[in-house]
Amino acid sequence: MTGVPGNLVRADGSAMHCGWQMEHPRGGPLGWVRSPYGGPGDRLWVRETWADALSLDGKRLGIAFRAGGPLSMQHPDHWRPVTKWKPGIHLRRVNARITLDVLSVRVERLHAITEEDAKAEGVTPDARISPEQPLCADAQRRTFGTHPHVGAFAMLWDGINDERPGCAWSDNPWVWRVEFSRRVRP
Repeated sequence: MTGVPGNLVRADGSAMHCGWQMEHPRGGPLGWVRSPYGGPGDRLWVRETWADALSLDGKRLGIAFRAGGPLSMQHPDHWRPVTKWKPGIHLRRVNARITLDVLSVRVERLHAITEEDAKAEGVTPDARISPEQPLCADAQRRTFGTHPHVGAFAMLWDGINDERPGCAWSDNPWVWRVEFSRRVRP
């Protein structure tokens, strides 16, 4: 399948979120696929594990984030220790401290990831792996020595997605590539 970028258009002619028109390998359109991540100009908020931060006398001070942050860094003797963390899915947008501004969205094959892209994903190469070891089912014949961050990303990808049918690194699935800039609320 190949894809052609574009926007979904409403009846009044205004553009909706970014979409991708998928085409069958033997020709002919398969239809539009809407990006679940929106399109350029949209904002996404990061949902983190959180809890209500309470003072010693029970007054709400704000929100504490499990990953650390303003309240977690302050003197713990001024507020009660958190005993019940809430999953990020319950974090309201107004309470999110990180917002992502979507710059671009497109569809590409997983193996199209570059060494620079893999570094930006934050993976760390594993020094225990032989540099001569090839990346599994990589058409570009990359090795862990020539592309250590791509190799680390492939291992992370398989650790998360290997059990899902058609989603392993060796399957080279179509993925959404979202470029964004990060805003952190003070």
